[in-house]
Amino acid sequence: MRRCVEEAAGALDLADIVPVADSAEQSTDTTMWMPLTLEAGTYAGPCFIPDPETGLPHAAMGMYIVFTVE
Repeated sequence: MRRCVEEAAGALDLADIVPVADSAEQSTDTTMWMPLTLEAGTYAGPCFIPDPETGLPHAAMGMYIVFTVE
């Protein structure tokens, strides 16, 4: 998965990145589901909550998903 994202990033124009949803903070050890109606396209779902030990956003540690809506 990481390689696919890195390869796609090489062809990515940052001007094409448009936020479509955001979430509120949530408690530790919980799961959040966010129903969305999305147009066809490729989307990324990164987690920007910082890791308590490193301070890095979870996305930098692999907590993201890239998916396509057809």
